[in-house]
Amino acid sequence: MPKQFRFFKLSRETKLLFILVVLLIVFIGPIEGVFNRFLIDPILSQAASNVLIDLFALVFVIWSIPNLFFKIKRRTNIGFGYFTLLVLFLGIYIYYRFFTNHYVFLESHFFQKLKYLDIPMIYCFALVCTYPWWLLSRGKQKDNSKIEELVDEPINSKSEDILGRMPKVKILVNEIINTQNNSSIAYGVTGEWGSGKTSFLKLVENEILKRSYSDILIIKFNPWLNLSANTIIQEFFDVLQEGIKPYSYDLYREVGHYSKNLINSAPSTLMQFIGYFTVGGKNSSVSKEFRDINTSMKYLDKKFLIIVDDMDRLKSEEVFEVLKLIRNTAGFDNFIYLVAYDKSYVSESLKGLGIPIHNSFAEKIFLREEHLLPINESKIKRYLVEQLKRNLPDNLEEINSYFNSSAKFLSRDREDFVLKHIRDVKRFLNGFLKDYNEISDDVDFKDYLNIKLLKFKYYDVYRLLFLDTYYYLDPTENLYTPSGKQKGSLQLAFDEKKGITIDRRFREFKESRLGEYVLNNYSWNEKGFKALKVLIYSLFTADSIKRKNPRSIIFASEFKKYFQDILEENEISERHFIDVLKKDYQEIIHELNHWQKNGNLEAAKNRFNEIVIENLKNKDEYEKIIKSIFSLASFKRDQHDPFYDYLGFDPHWLKDAMGDYDYKISRLYYNGSRENLKKFIKYLFVTEEYSTMFCASLLNFWYSNYYDENFIFSKQEIKYQLIQYFKNYVQNTQSPEGAWSYYYYCLVKEWDQVSSNTRQSRTVRFEEANEIFISLIEKNLDYFLIRFIQPPHLYGYRENKLLSLSDMVNEIFGDLDSFIKFLKKSEKEKKEGKIKSSFIEEFIIFAEKVVKSGTGVDFEFEFAGAREYLESMKVKLVNN
Repeated sequence: MPKQFRFFKLSRETKLLFILVVLLIVFIGPIEGVFNRFLIDPILSQAASNVLIDLFALVFVIWSIPNLFFKIKRRTNIGFGYFTLLVLFLGIYIYYRFFTNHYVFLESHFFQKLKYLDIPMIYCFALVCTYPWWLLSRGKQKDNSKIEELVDEPINSKSEDILGRMPKVKILVNEIINTQNNSSIAYGVTGEWGSGKTSFLKLVENEILKRSYSDILIIKFNPWLNLSANTIIQEFFDVLQEGIKPYSYDLYREVGHYSKNLINSAPSTLMQFIGYFTVGGKNSSVSKEFRDINTSMKYLDKKFLIIVDDMDRLKSEEVFEVLKLIRNTAGFDNFIYLVAYDKSYVSESLKGLGIPIHNSFAEKIFLREEHLLPINESKIKRYLVEQLKRNLPDNLEEINSYFNSSAKFLSRDREDFVLKHIRDVKRFLNGFLKDYNEISDDVDFKDYLNIKLLKFKYYDVYRLLFLDTYYYLDPTENLYTPSGKQKGSLQLAFDEKKGITIDRRFREFKESRLGEYVLNNYSWNEKGFKALKVLIYSLFTADSIKRKNPRSIIFASEFKKYFQDILEENEISERHFIDVLKKDYQEIIHELNHWQKNGNLEAAKNRFNEIVIENLKNKDEYEKIIKSIFSLASFKRDQHDPFYDYLGFDPHWLKDAMGDYDYKISRLYYNGSRENLKKFIKYLFVTEEYSTMFCASLLNFWYSNYYDENFIFSKQEIKYQLIQYFKNYVQNTQSPEGAWSYYYYCLVKEWDQVSSNTRQSRTVRFEEANEIFISLIEKNLDYFLIRFIQPPHLYGYRENKLLSLSDMVNEIFGDLDSFIKFLKKSEKEKKEGKIKSSFIEEFIIFAEKVVKSGTGVDFEFEFAGAREYLESMKVKLVNN
């Protein structure tokens, strides 16, 4: 929209507020009458001050103070719409409260000068004040100019045009301005990913605005923001309407009506549109509307420049939908389209739709294509050097040394530099500059830059060098530092062949162990392999006579510094892990046992966690991986813990890998049969092969984070299995110790919908779990009665000796009265010979005293088990 109209573009909320104020002023009398008749007279006039209302008001004040405090502290934005509504309410209240005698407001029972409505209105006033506070605080941000310069955003001005595109921009702008078109025209801006197409469009837009041509109306449309091809038409015409609205409201409505009819009658198939395209026709029901709009637009005496970006991010059918708009449904006579796209991508998209002339299809739509040549290596290097010098002024010598910053070097294109686009440079520098500043005193600049370039472009090789260092790098040779000290080095390793005595610096990279692995496992092109070779040779080959920086990565003692932002040293190598996954399930279990003995299970967990579940080959591989993870998670921990007596695994990963959201897993590996997938997953939870405690913990997590009815299991199915685990344990175990874990796993979160986009959690325990636990207590009465004794904090260390009942009593029995009844019943059953207990009578005396005291009692137990338990509690607390 032109600048002269922006001032008059009011927000929807402002317009609504203005309309409401006008209506209130004009119809104040009738509105007051309706208000009095239906609210004041029958309800509010009957209210009277009382203590209960004062209490509610006090509760509101107590809630509102911290609420406001956190809103201010977090700089919460209440939104302009909410702000305007509150201003309206406050204005109305202040008017009737202080400037008229129409109403008598109800006074507080204790504070007669305070009206009840004053309290929420003061809160509303405070909320209103938070909005301008938020607006002011937005500007008080730190200066991030250096960071912003490296953000991957299109350029905005000629000064940022490091690629020298302005001459082309001016030629194209002149052509657009001078075009006298009698039909719609489309220009294409083509180039590969990262070639600067978006920046080129921005320069064109700014150049036109700079020349102040008021007869050109610029409208920007980004189809990538749409969810699907079906919404592209609607979104295009919505954007067009907003651009037209300031100039002609009638045309605005016509376009809206046309778009609705167009959507309702648009060709539904590809072949239909090809027929329309070849005959140049439109649906007869919208043809007249199209001609009428076309005529009306000519009367505006304006050209419409429609800028379309990000077409090479669309799906095939979406690309086709945009081309339909340009050529057919929005091909109005005074429209000029400027479209950025990757020509090969568009061609492949059309080919995928079965269009026979896909290679030349775009030529029938675009009058001319402006091809942006790929950015050459010399410009990328120059830009990188400029940014490094600007951000690391203390490292100018190292930067010049690294780049050999002569014009001759920087102007050469050897096609071996790993950064291929300006976008690459910005993304790389964002990470490198931050990391280097943290460790600059302890590393060699050249090596650190190279290793980070390796990480950025060849991350798999970067990991490989860390995980299998002494396989891919040879530690046998010593090198000299500038001080003359010899240090063990790590240089590129080769499998020695008979008769080969050539220095490793002059041997082919593909002959090295690393080179062989890369060639056999990755499909990089020749240029990519060459760029990798340059990096590796610069890092891990050296002249044995030439002295190296003592902080160089080539020295074994310095090597780990360059990787310290990632992996742990006890990692399992990627090569070894991949080889293990190729084995059958039983062999993987054997390897897991081996890793357990060597203390590598945590590393194995990390490796399994990196698997992309969608990238597996087939159903058998999927089931093998999941079963292996369940076996891994079922290993006993090194340190015994009754609640977590298993290694475990990331429940989020397993939820995604097994939950079958949107039927993703069942479609990939079970031919769309969710029942077969469900059968496999059920087997995992019922077989005795895996830790039931781990399975119960996983199901507890799934239940407590159950957000979607599309999950593989229903909540009832999960609940049933959790109860079944607990029940089976109680029925089959001789030791009650593990019961606490299963009882804990029956404590879950339920989520209540409190608004359209907000949910609130509450913790609940399955009622069946309490019944099962009580039946276990009856079988092991003395064991649990002892553990229901609660000593005070730091028992045995401080003088406080008051003993009470554990909070678990209320958890299990509901309240103390129910617990006392249970004890009395148990005492009776003991006398009848139904249960055995040596402690019940003494414990009842203790429990009744605790209930009577309301806090705790100083009680000396005679039962040996209780005395031993309390003594052990003293030892634990003192030791801790």
